[in-house]
Amino acid sequence: MSPRKPSLEPRSLAELREAGERYGVNFTRPLINSFRREAPARIGQMLEAARSGDAAATERAAHSLRGTAAQIGATRLAALGRYVETRSGGDTERLQRLAPTLESELNRVLAELPGGDEAAPEVHERPTRILIADDEPHITFFLGHVLRAEGYVTDEAGTSAAILEAVELFTPDLILLDWFLADTTADTVLESLEERGTRVPVIILSARDHEARRLRQLERYGLLDCLPKPIGPHVLLQALRDAGFPPRTA
Repeated sequence: MSPRKPSLEPRSLAELREAGERYGVNFTRPLINSFRREAPARIGQMLEAARSGDAAATERAAHSLRGTAAQIGATRLAALGRYVETRSGGDTERLQRLAPTLESELNRVLAELPGGDEAAPEVHERPTRILIADDEPHITFFLGHVLRAEGYVTDEAGTSAAILEAVELFTPDLILLDWFLADTTADTVLESLEERGTRVPVIILSARDHEARRLRQLERYGLLDCLPKPIGPHVLLQALRDAGFPPRTA
């Protein structure tokens, strides 16, 4: 029998280290610590939501697990999260049968994770303003550091109300908007902004595949692009340049 493959994809952590060296920020340790905090909690939330028959909460917790696992290269755990998110729905028995596999894979990932190094200081912010609208701490941490290191000014919001408030007070030039937030979806946020008479260019971040026609319908609200998650710094920065938002200095 061939040996079982590692639970962590080494290339993912290597890319995080390389990005940290480039931007002067240690991404590895905070993202690993975030995973250690969040992944067990998300699995617990999934099981509790399934037991109570709350399909929407089950899906949200699975979506969060998928994101935090993919960010550090825990590909099999991310795939399990995706399976629950897209297939199990409210099937309590199926998820309960899957629980030992989830917990076993989580333990394997935790055992393989390195410790990381001390975080490096951040660089100073600069004027181009981007609102990171995502309810996942590991995403906002990673994107915020990358963008600030490149000369962007950032703010963060994770709910529909916080996004609307940030648009008014922070006045961003661009919104990086997660499709699947804790309390809403991206299309609803864009519709709310339109109702207020506010239009801000938007790039949607999504771990899901969406129909091209559905995305094209959002162009009237200022949608510029849709980027898959997890997203690397090079892809993000190139997308910003392509959209006409290169870093601007004061």
